[in-house]
Amino acid sequence: MIFSTLYERVLRWSRHPHATGYLAALSFAESSFFPIPPDVMLAPMTLANRSRGWYLAGLTTVTSVLGGLAGYLIGSLPGTGGRRALAGTDRLLGRLSHGQYLV
Repeated sequence: MIFSTLYERVLRWSRHPHATGYLAALSFAESSFFPIPPDVMLAPMTLANRSRGWYLAGLTTVTSVLGGLAGYLIGSLPGTGGRRALAGTDRLLGRLSHGQYLV
């Protein structure tokens, strides 16, 4: 598979001494561009130390929201092409809501 090496790397990160920082960075990146979800790290880290589970889940949530906001801001900058790419999506969603492409 294309992402199998990335997946294995993320699993290794979950056992690293700086895993909490890696989890935050992964969660931030995943909400914008990275293809591997933070759950791959969050689940083993929580199972290894259940008392930190809620802390890790909260950290993942906050950094994911911040990453989503950063992605939104990057897309809203003039000249980034984000608006042009989404213009076609808006037309498609408009047609879907009117039932033109429903199967």
